[in-house]
Amino acid sequence: NQAKEVKFKLLIHNIDRATSISVIIQMRISTEPRNDC
Repeated sequence: NQAKEVKFKLLIHNIDRATSISVIIQMRISTEPRNDC
């Protein structure tokens, strides 16, 4: 049970990192055209 918990926490941590990185990338992409204008 403990090993499963650790894996679950790692999975959630990785998902949080991936989502935050994707959000940052999306924000950069959305702000780039505005800067060009």
